[in-house]
Amino acid sequence: MELLFAWIDDYKTILKKTSLNFSNEFLFSYNHMKNELTINTNPNYIKDFFKIPNTSDPDLESSFITNLTAIVGENGVGKSTILNFLKERIGGTPFVQEKSEADILVIRTKIGETYSYYVYHADLKEPLITNNTTHTFIPKPYPSSNDVLFSLAPIVKESDYGLVFFSNVLDGNDEVNNDHQINISTNYLTRNMYQKTIFDFNIEEINRQISFIIPFLTDEKNLEYIPFTLPTLIELRWHINENVYKLKLSGEADSLSAFFDSSFKFLEQQVSVKKSRPFMSILAHLHIETIKNKEEIPSNINSDFKFTEEISDFQDIIDNLMILSKIMTDKINPYTTAFLSSFKLLTLINEKKIEKDYLELETTSNELANILDLYKKSIVKHGGFINFKWHKLSSGQMNFLNFYSRVHDKIEEINKLENLIFLIDEGELYLHPQWQKEYVSYVVKFLTYFLKRKHIQVIMTSNSPFIVSDLPQSNIILLRKDNGLTKVVTHLDNYQQTFASNIHNLLTNSFFIKDGLISSFAKQKINEVIRILTTGDKEEIESRRVEIIKTIHLIGEPLIKNKLLQMYNQHNNLNAYSEVSDLKRSIKNLENRIGALEKNDKN
Repeated sequence: MELLFAWIDDYKTILKKTSLNFSNEFLFSYNHMKNELTINTNPNYIKDFFKIPNTSDPDLESSFITNLTAIVGENGVGKSTILNFLKERIGGTPFVQEKSEADILVIRTKIGETYSYYVYHADLKEPLITNNTTHTFIPKPYPSSNDVLFSLAPIVKESDYGLVFFSNVLDGNDEVNNDHQINISTNYLTRNMYQKTIFDFNIEEINRQISFIIPFLTDEKNLEYIPFTLPTLIELRWHINENVYKLKLSGEADSLSAFFDSSFKFLEQQVSVKKSRPFMSILAHLHIETIKNKEEIPSNINSDFKFTEEISDFQDIIDNLMILSKIMTDKINPYTTAFLSSFKLLTLINEKKIEKDYLELETTSNELANILDLYKKSIVKHGGFINFKWHKLSSGQMNFLNFYSRVHDKIEEINKLENLIFLIDEGELYLHPQWQKEYVSYVVKFLTYFLKRKHIQVIMTSNSPFIVSDLPQSNIILLRKDNGLTKVVTHLDNYQQTFASNIHNLLTNSFFIKDGLISSFAKQKINEVIRILTTGDKEEIESRRVEIIKTIHLIGEPLIKNKLLQMYNQHNNLNAYSEVSDLKRSIKNLENRIGALEKNDKN
């Protein structure tokens, strides 16, 4: 399935009477006053524009990007709102209860080699279709039940299509996942954060990333669509929950409580010893899990675990945990399983010669896999206590890695579907301009080579002119605010073409940057220099002369810099001429006085 056009009558009070063209083959326009949909062929359409050959294996049938559309506009203009609309109408978001009697969706489906075109509309509002193409567009009412929001998901229930949504933004928006919507957004993956901590999400994300990285490190031909070197090292940093000092065990576990108290006292005195931090981190976690799982503690703890000696060595902690682990084995439940896993983890860490306040491991090592497995099993009701961080990986690289690994994590679900609509919300976030320039290329390569034998439509939002430079005008939806409402701009100023357009030309276009390319703060400083040189009095100019000349020499734009230097020099020349005139006048006055005095002397 491919989305070709959407008419949004009124959605979230932001999108009103909004036409959105998602096709590069057809040009749609809808007159809501006449309820008339006009369809024309795009004269600039190029078939298979986003299809690229598989250079590593020319005989292998790759996926096929049927179309790619960018929704572009400044912040707050409604780009993400459009994606929410599409997720609801196509992905079948279940909890939305708004109804629209005027929205229109045009889709294309393919069965075998046959394409079908449908215009979905409200029951009683079938549009008049003026079709100037060679294809047949069939009007169809969208399903309506109990006056709730319509969705195309029930209509194409039997078809093998799906919507994939990716976003790195974490803003608390509600997200769902269902039969027709594979959600790999940060909002969805952290949807139960009130029950989790950031450490829980961190371990889930790391597991996804490791599962993606390991196969790629052993197969270099896959690296051509990854714009950075995959990390071979990962850092484990230990988190110590300070709440542990405020919590006490019940009297039913006095011996266990005494063990923890004595261990913490000893470890607090060992702050200079590197391995004290992982000991403290794991013990603090064990202590809190013990308190939160009181009902799961074996009843024979006090009788079989007699803790009477003070902890005076790291090995004392290990020895006591060994005794406790034997007691825990007698009663298997989630808590005792977590306790045993934490003990094994601490034993493994104790065997390492830790010389830093973090542990560094190879990505492909069995040791890392073992630690990850034990760490996951160590957590029951309390959050995590290890923060995993890739060695020397920037935020931009993490952005790419998040996208790649989350898609890889859902590969089994995705492989069941032949037709995909990928929604990417501001995927170029955190990227350096060089990678923004290459972003579309890498997305197309990745989806083409990684997802085999799929028909993929990509719809992405962006603020970046670099994205625009990769796409023809017909593949871009330009949005601008007009009296508080979102307005679709039909073209850039001066009918400027976008594809392969010079980035500087796009930036200078008022759609992207208003009032020139110089930043606001720099403009304020320049305007202040101009004010002083044009309207300032002599005293102000003299007192700020050094500041003025230094500011002028900081300016990088040569035209502005030279003009201000000219103004400054002209002012200096005028001052110099005025000063010479004053001096000549003073000399004349002195000569007159001297002459008068000499004359008086003679008399």
